[in-house]
Amino acid sequence: MTKRKTAPAAERVGASAFDIDGLLAMNQRSIDAMTRMNARIYQNMMRVRTEFLDFTGRRLRANIEAAQNLTGGGKPGDAVEAVYDFQRKIISDYADEASELVKMSTSMAGDLLIQKIEDDVKEGAAEASELVKMSTSMAEDLLIQKIEDDVKEGADEASELVKMGTSMAGDLLIQKIEDDVKEGAAEASELVKMGTSMAEDLLIQKIEDDVKEGAAEASELVKMSTSMAGDLLIQKIEDDVKEGAGEAAGAVAAEGAPPEPQAAESGEEVAAKGPVITLKVPPKTTDENDLQHVILDVLSGSGEAMTLAEIATKTGTKHFAVLIGPMRSLRKMGRVVKEDKVYRLT
Repeated sequence: MTKRKTAPAAERVGASAFDIDGLLAMNQRSIDAMTRMNARIYQNMMRVRTEFLDFTGRRLRANIEAAQNLTGGGKPGDAVEAVYDFQRKIISDYADEASELVKMSTSMAGDLLIQKIEDDVKEGAAEASELVKMSTSMAEDLLIQKIEDDVKEGADEASELVKMGTSMAGDLLIQKIEDDVKEGAAEASELVKMGTSMAEDLLIQKIEDDVKEGAAEASELVKMSTSMAGDLLIQKIEDDVKEGAGEAAGAVAAEGAPPEPQAAESGEEVAAKGPVITLKVPPKTTDENDLQHVILDVLSGSGEAMTLAEIATKTGTKHFAVLIGPMRSLRKMGRVVKEDKVYRLT
């Protein structure tokens, strides 16, 4: 037989030792309930002892009074009456005291029962609170796990959507670039074709702008388009004259002489058209500000509304198209208004 080895005595003692603080913490609610119960019992015991001492004191005083009555030296009948009263008083006092003790015992039992119920309720509430905390913690853990799973799944889906969106955006961008390149090539081809006829395009643009101002001005621009070459030639000659007589002569020789001016009007025609307005500037000036002053002088001297052709006649301007730009500026400034193809001062 082999002998079993035993641990040293110190180790056995250490192994059997337990944590007092931990034990107290585990049973703290029970210890608190026992403490409250013992305090209530001691309070009730003190009430009983106080009542018993009071009863003993009352009985001692009653015995002393009875002895004094018996030794008072009265009649024998008084002594018998005193003994009778003493005995009756004893029975009554002990009966009352017994009843009082029964009431106190009942009250003590009720207090202890109430204390026990309160302790049970508190302990149950504490346990319920612990269970609620545990349930809440478990629910939070499950919710956090669910949220983490959803976030991971959402992140994967978002990554896929981003990839798809990027691919679609790249395709759309490539398609847009191709369309723009094709459109740009077509526009470039058109621009190349337009380059040789820029003067005509500028005239068309001018006509379109005037059409926006009104159907009447568009009609007038169409009428004066046949003589635009002469106006451009006159403008060119005037610019060359300002730069020098030699350059002007060369320009006239290169481009050809301007059209002949119209014949002078007869006296009857002048009288029919009204008085001739004396102008502050030469009638063929090309400065827009000067032309604005000329237009205002003509309208002011006439005192009535006039068409653009009538204003050109009064100023001696051969082509009324020269007055369209200044007239538009005066209308924008609010100096002149247009009413049914005629113009008047505001």
